[in-house]
Amino acid sequence: MRNRFQRLLRPRLLVAVGAVLAVIAGGLAATVASGLLFHDSSKPALVADALHRFRQETPKPQQSEGLYLYATVGRESLDVLKGAAHVYPATTTISLTRVPCGVQLQWQALEDRSTTWVLCRSGRRIVLRRADEAHAFFGQTDHTSYLCAAGAAWPTGEPPGARRAFTCRSAHDREQGVALMLGKAVLTVGGARVDTLHIRTIAQVSGRDHGTETVDWWLEPDTAVPVRMDISSRTSRAVVLIGTAHYHEDAELRLSSLEPLR
Repeated sequence: MRNRFQRLLRPRLLVAVGAVLAVIAGGLAATVASGLLFHDSSKPALVADALHRFRQETPKPQQSEGLYLYATVGRESLDVLKGAAHVYPATTTISLTRVPCGVQLQWQALEDRSTTWVLCRSGRRIVLRRADEAHAFFGQTDHTSYLCAAGAAWPTGEPPGARRAFTCRSAHDREQGVALMLGKAVLTVGGARVDTLHIRTIAQVSGRDHGTETVDWWLEPDTAVPVRMDISSRTSRAVVLIGTAHYHEDAELRLSSLEPLR
């Protein structure tokens, strides 16, 4: 089953804003601005915790299912309330589990920072059905689900240079963009050579948030395992009495082993 999967979309939500606005509405803007009320805290996601969760949710894993480890360099930041930045741990995980239409991938960088994609197979193409995003800043966690329009398929079975448009929507935002097929690439994982498909997605976010996200994916076509990922995101949101808040994320992920933990 070649050319199985792709992905996309990870519109960056500027979290904690709702809770901050509630406090401001109560007349505590000065306290918020001084940083006395909201203190940012973030903890790295532990591999042991991710593995325990995977084993509970998938007691009898099938072939290719498991917890994949990635050497990671990256961080996210938010410049509201004097700013906060989270540096990602040197190792992050992506769990792969099968769903009726394809696979589900969940990237876990921090305890309160994750993205989940549901990728379905349609002929030789991969279709993104859903993307769920979770972030936390200043102790406030935000979850958002994006549903993708029919036909949001990536050109995994097409020649280099092929492109396909996509649209996904949440309750407050829309993401429109294009997926570009850049061709095949051979990468090395633990001394083994791995054939991959290189796809770049460039998306524009509009609605409550505004900005751009570019993601490069190198996918093992038979299993949909990401062998490498490069992520760059820049979004902003207008915040009453504070101004415009800017969210940045940059991350590079490199698969450490072809054998997942189970």
